[in-house]
Amino acid sequence: MEQEVRTAHGDATSESAQTAIIAWARRAYTHLSLLVCGALAAVQAWQAWVVALCARQLQLVQREVHVLTLVARDARTPWFAKLAAALSVGYTFSPIQLIPNVIPVLGSLDDVVALALRLTPPDTLAACRERAGRVTQGNEGSPGRRALLVGGALWLVMATIGAVLIAHFVS
Repeated sequence: MEQEVRTAHGDATSESAQTAIIAWARRAYTHLSLLVCGALAAVQAWQAWVVALCARQLQLVQREVHVLTLVARDARTPWFAKLAAALSVGYTFSPIQLIPNVIPVLGSLDDVVALALRLTPPDTLAACRERAGRVTQGNEGSPGRRALLVGGALWLVMATIGAVLIAHFVS
């Protein structure tokens, strides 16, 4: 009879231990899920911040490219600044990076945008920035669909010529 009580007592103890372990596991799971939800919320907030930052930077780049197109068209701009502005606008709209950044000096040629801005006289640059600001606010017409079409057509012609040359040399 003593053995029956011991086994019954032992079973009761193991059942209470199992219940306690299950309760602890449930609490731990709840805390862990709250931590994971908090971490996910933090990641989502960070992603939203990065997207907003990228959108602002994209607007700034778009405005500066428009400034460069206005600089290239302005009669007060010296020819070398016009050339640098035209090259930088063309390079900006290029679908491929012609010069990889890993090439020591030539890889920095995409900084020609900064060069074009430095070569432009300050009064001309200020007037072009003000004009570009009016366009982004909607007071003037939208810049250069024609330039986008010409650039796209130019890249299409270059791709076609490249494909013809490759096909000619391969066969």
